[in-house]
Amino acid sequence: MRTSCQQPVSIQVFFWIAWTLGNPMPFPVPFNTTYIGPDGPWQVVNVGIGGEMPEADLSSEQGFVNLMPGGQGVSYVLTTNACQQFPNSTCGQGGLLNARDAEGVSWGQPAAAEVVGVPGLNVSNSTQCWPAVSINSQPVYNVSIGAVDEAVNILANGATLPPQIGWLTLGSESPLAIGPMQSDSYGFTVFTVVGGLYNQSVTPSNSFGFHAGSAPLNYPASLLLGGYDAGRVIGPYTTFAQQQPKLLDIGIGVETGASPFNFTSRSQLLRGDATGHSTSVTVSPDPQFPYLHLPGNTCQAIANLLPVIYNSTGKFYLWNTNDPNYAKIVTSAAYLSFTFPPGPYQTSNVTIKVPFMLLNLTLEPPLAASPTPYFPLRTLYILGRSFLQAAFLGRNWDTHTSWLAQAPGPGLGNAGLGQSFTSIQPEDTTINVVDNASLFAETWSGHWTPLPEPGTSNPASTTATEPKAGLTGGAKAGIGVGVTIASISLLSAIAFLTICYRKKAPATTATSPTARPSTLSAPPPYEKQGGPAEVEGGNTGVRPMPVEAPAESKSRDEQPQEVDAKLSPISELPSPGRTTFVHELQGSGRTKPS
Repeated sequence: MRTSCQQPVSIQVFFWIAWTLGNPMPFPVPFNTTYIGPDGPWQVVNVGIGGEMPEADLSSEQGFVNLMPGGQGVSYVLTTNACQQFPNSTCGQGGLLNARDAEGVSWGQPAAAEVVGVPGLNVSNSTQCWPAVSINSQPVYNVSIGAVDEAVNILANGATLPPQIGWLTLGSESPLAIGPMQSDSYGFTVFTVVGGLYNQSVTPSNSFGFHAGSAPLNYPASLLLGGYDAGRVIGPYTTFAQQQPKLLDIGIGVETGASPFNFTSRSQLLRGDATGHSTSVTVSPDPQFPYLHLPGNTCQAIANLLPVIYNSTGKFYLWNTNDPNYAKIVTSAAYLSFTFPPGPYQTSNVTIKVPFMLLNLTLEPPLAASPTPYFPLRTLYILGRSFLQAAFLGRNWDTHTSWLAQAPGPGLGNAGLGQSFTSIQPEDTTINVVDNASLFAETWSGHWTPLPEPGTSNPASTTATEPKAGLTGGAKAGIGVGVTIASISLLSAIAFLTICYRKKAPATTATSPTARPSTLSAPPPYEKQGGPAEVEGGNTGVRPMPVEAPAESKSRDEQPQEVDAKLSPISELPSPGRTTFVHELQGSGRTKPS
């Protein structure tokens, strides 16, 4: 399979040598160039499945499929049998495994019918197996896989759709992830890729760090096993022992420029279903789920402030693209904020801002007859991939510690703050992050368009300008590298000429003139959050929907309209040893937008 080389091969060779020398390091999981999902698009991981013994030739025994990362425990893969009842459909869009033909695989007993993973995925026939799983040629043996032979997606309106993709879980509580002979609460043997890499001494711990990135913005997702990318985290962070942090509030604000609403900010939008009053709830951040799954009264409170139309057929909130405020909201610096309790040794709450630009997603067939912009809001208490486009999630399964923080915007070259792969040690309850709130706006500058303040003709934006359309992420990164190299070359030339001049100058002229103070000031030092914690108990080329410069109009503050149009009848579905590495992406099919 041909790979898409986006980073220097020499770095990968160094990474491989480090592994072979027995020095455990974070394992970067490459995301495919294929995008999946009729409600995204979303980025996926390409894995090989098949074979069993280390001495086996896995290349001849494995089949490759795309999986959505998320969840815990058993990973699920669709087999060719799962799509027999759905001919000529989107079934198995992520790929199908001819699992019964896999060689050297231990098969268990068929599992009972159950609703597993993502909402509405009803698996009526699956079999437990323990094959080898390979990610970027790195094998992990005896991974717990549920081979799905029969399943349907049951939608919110009761309709059914064929299953499209399985998922790769992000670990499990110790010791389940470490030994294949342990059983989870369902009686299954559980052995995950995250724990397996640690057990094979490939990674330094049973942990992961994840940021979903953005497929429409060509912002690659980041998933490290045994560590995290510090370039995808802006401090401070909140931490929690279980997998459900407390959400204190939800609000709307604007980072820079004028507001597209008839208010500058709004808070206390988090409302309980029972009373409808402001409250706090526990939520589960999990990329296995697609939407902002919030209490019903909260969904209504947010929708009342947006130009959205509720579609009762598919139970989706559709953006009203005819409303001039739609374009202002999804292109400006407006955001939806989520407030959490302070992290260790902190006194201020942690606020994670999700730009509305990231919440302008697209419904496609079979969820809609044609590409339709929608706002990813749904009931439940889960913060899914939509939220994690703007948030970092990390977990150390051994210390039962999770971290949640603001993720940066795409930045220069669509790399956030820049890659900085950092190990998580087995005993870690804290992570080292850059604590500088201004980085959020800086990394979004050039990607959003702040609205002009009243009485001004130019938007109130930061100094960076928006990258020209048509440049790929690699090209933008290349420009940044080229500028850096050119700057270094220029400085080197100046230094060389200066030395030559001083050597030629007579000794009598060596008297140093009075030095002038520099007109440039150094940037403030970064503050890092650390110390021991006290833990409390695929759609090719899909871009955001094009919008034109809107005319001035008043903002909406009314109940969302309800229509059944646009959708088809079936509608939904400081840590030591920091080292930086880069990795190739591989895959085929639909490719990233240029």
